[in-house]
Amino acid sequence: DSKALMKVYLNAVEGYIPDNMMCTFHAFLEFCYIARHNIITEDMLKDLEDTLEHFHKYCEIFIATNVRSNFVLP
Repeated sequence: DSKALMKVYLNAVEGYIPDNMMCTFHAFLEFCYIARHNIITEDMLKDLEDTLEHFHKYCEIFIATNVRSNFVLP
């Protein structure tokens, strides 16, 4: 189950990476989990929008820590 794996991944890196990076990973994994469903309801679409907003709020940590120089994604 993807949701169970998400918890494993997040628990594995917790304490080893900055909190904002954890928030970014959580948002990314949550977005992937919701988006993989065969049917997406209005509530799920709202959750996707919220999760994407959350991702963009925290992704700047990768620039601040020199992991990436920008976030121009294809």
